[in-house]
Amino acid sequence: MARRLMTGEQWITHLHQLQVVLFHRGQLATQPRKHMPSWKPPMAMPPKMLAAAQKWLAARKLTDAPSTVDEAGAGGAGLRRMAQR
Repeated sequence: MARRLMTGEQWITHLHQLQVVLFHRGQLATQPRKHMPSWKPPMAMPPKMLAAAQKWLAARKLTDAPSTVDEAGAGGAGLRRMAQR
């Protein structure tokens, strides 16, 4: 029974896998993206963690390419991804 419930919950993954196969066979023109429902609000970082992350970004700006630092700090999205790991 657990297997039956799990397959019903993973339909997005199964659809994505099918699209990947079709793309690699040449039957889809564009590379598939996995669209996940956005029901969860973005995570807010605690102030101490945000301060540490901003300090880290400032240090990285001295050595990394601007596009790398911009991606890491883009509106806090990159910092949120870092915090979730």
